[in-house]
Amino acid sequence: MSTVRAAIQNLRKNFWPLLWVQLPAASINPLQDLCEAWTDANPFWGALIFIPYLFLTSYLSSAGTFWVLEKQTNWKAALGTAFGQWRSLFAASLATGLIILLGFAAILLPGIFFAAIYLFVPYLIMEESGLPLSVYMHRSKKLAQRHLLKTCGLVVGIIAIMTWSYFLGAALGKLLFPSTLGVMVHRGGILLIHLVLAIVLGAVIDVFVCHYYFDLRRKANE
Repeated sequence: MSTVRAAIQNLRKNFWPLLWVQLPAASINPLQDLCEAWTDANPFWGALIFIPYLFLTSYLSSAGTFWVLEKQTNWKAALGTAFGQWRSLFAASLATGLIILLGFAAILLPGIFFAAIYLFVPYLIMEESGLPLSVYMHRSKKLAQRHLLKTCGLVVGIIAIMTWSYFLGAALGKLLFPSTLGVMVHRGGILLIHLVLAIVLGAVIDVFVCHYYFDLRRKANE
């Protein structure tokens, strides 16, 4: 079965659990909105708090997706298992996230490269816990380099989808919840649309990336 077909099949089969495990990653949107005034007044501390939070929650959701697909379990068990590995996931997300950010800050291409080679770290942590971080990073790099251009293309596709999602959410928010309805309704409506898009698209992206990892893992073991 092809990676795409398997991903679509599992997305249909586990649709609701896969949506629920996106809650950690999607939680960044309402939290940022609630703390907007404080982060605008304290940009350094805002970045110091929210960037690691973003790294960790994205890894938690990816790890939860992996567990739903690998074990065919419910979302509570998946997130419970992911949160049980939060220390390893946090350390890994912080290390890889900072490397990726520095890559994007320097020149765009190194950022894409680092995002590609460390794409599978959360899955590897869930697969075999208790190993040094360097082992997970090395294994992820080794897998990604088997099809490096394809993996980099996948990262570019993810970035494009998330960028499109942001502008789509803003446009839909202004259309469905115009400012004439009041500030609370306008901002709340835009936030709701961004939240729904983040959950749905996050689930779709994580499922396809996870199945891509399954395919690379299978080929590596042949």
